[in-house]
Amino acid sequence: LIELVRAGKGQASLEALWAANLLGGLTEKLAIEWLGHQDEHVRRWVTRLIGDRRTAGPDLADTLSELAGREPQPQVRSQLAASAKRLPPEVAIPIVRNLLGRSDDTTDLHLPLMDWWAIEAHAEDGRELILRMAADPATWKLPLFREQVAERLMRRYAMAGGEENFATCAKLLALAPDEDASKRLMTGLQLAFQGTSIPKLPEALTRAMDDYTAR
Repeated sequence: LIELVRAGKGQASLEALWAANLLGGLTEKLAIEWLGHQDEHVRRWVTRLIGDRRTAGPDLADTLSELAGREPQPQVRSQLAASAKRLPPEVAIPIVRNLLGRSDDTTDLHLPLMDWWAIEAHAEDGRELILRMAADPATWKLPLFREQVAERLMRRYAMAGGEENFATCAKLLALAPDEDASKRLMTGLQLAFQGTSIPKLPEALTRAMDDYTAR
């Protein structure tokens, strides 16, 4: 079966992959190898099967992240985002960060939302990793993050409410590198409270809002 997968003969290789997986033969070492397979469908299915396991060791996690940055096929990138939702945040966030660097996906109808859903799935358990990503000025230079994610991220935390989530909103505002970034985040904050009364906010967020209004 392993040799059939390696042979790269279309459907035969794909069915050999499925059989090897069912027999417990899809090791992380083979998964790393086959994430570089010449057949996009093999790469996509290996990515899906890893997501099904909901775990990945350090070497496999690095390979997934690297693949996200260079994968030419949108269907495989879509599966990377879908699997990232199911993997631990320390594996998922680097994958999504590299997917967000794919400027060719900015105008795609589905991929920006797939990337966002992968981030949103880890909004709680991956909070610090998400904030670390937002703290990197290079992240704000990515059109997918600035135009598709930033506002949604702010809105998500504000709508969830509570001290920790409001504190996260304040931190996001503090990390905004320029006026445009601040405006996008404030739009997300305003949309979170649209049609409802604004709840009592912690001092840090109130101060951040006041600072923004005073600009």
